[in-house]
Amino acid sequence: MNAPAASPLDAEQLRVLAQTRKLGKKLRLARGIALTNVISLAFLGLISVVIGLFSLSLPIVGLALILLAVNEERGRRQLLALDPRAPNQLAFNQLALFLLVFVYCAHSAYVTWSGPDPLAALSSQSAEINDTLQQLTQQMDGSLSDLGSWARGVTLLIYLAALLGSAVAQGLTALYYRSLRSSVEALSRAPDWARALD
Repeated sequence: MNAPAASPLDAEQLRVLAQTRKLGKKLRLARGIALTNVISLAFLGLISVVIGLFSLSLPIVGLALILLAVNEERGRRQLLALDPRAPNQLAFNQLALFLLVFVYCAHSAYVTWSGPDPLAALSSQSAEINDTLQQLTQQMDGSLSDLGSWARGVTLLIYLAALLGSAVAQGLTALYYRSLRSSVEALSRAPDWARALD
C-alpha cells in the first residue's frame, strides 16, 4: 500500500496560498467589473459621438463617456498591477460618471420644463400627427396643452428615475471599489511564488 505523497508546502505556506487565491479571486472580479464598465462606457460614448456628428451638434456627453472609459481602463490596469491607488481611481471614476448623469438629467429636465410644449411643436409639423393628437385629447376630455403637461411630467419622472438609478449604481460601485484597497495592499505583499500559483 502506498502512503499519500507529502505536500511540498508546509501548513503556513498552504495558508498563504489559500489567502492569496482568495484575494486574487476578489480582484479578478473587480477587474471584470471594470472591464465591463470600460466596454459599456466606450460603446455608449462612441454611439453618442456618432449620433452627435450626424445631428451637427457637439457630442459633449459622448466625449465625456469616452474619457470616463479611458479613465476606467487606467484604473483597471492599476488594479492589475496591484497599485494601491487603483481603488480610489476607480471609485472617483464612478462619482464622475454620476456627476455627468446628474448634469445631463438636470439640463434635460430644465429644457423639458421651461421649453416649448413638445406636443404643440409636433402637431404643427404634420396634419396627420395633429389629427391624431386632437383625437387623443378628445378621448381624454382635455386639451392639447393638458396632454403636453402630462407628457412633460412623465419626462421629468423618467429623468428623476435615471438620476436615482445612477446614484444607486454609481454610489454602490464606488463603495465597492473603495473597499478593495486593503485587498490590493495585502495581495501586493503576498510572496511572488503564491501570486504565481494563483
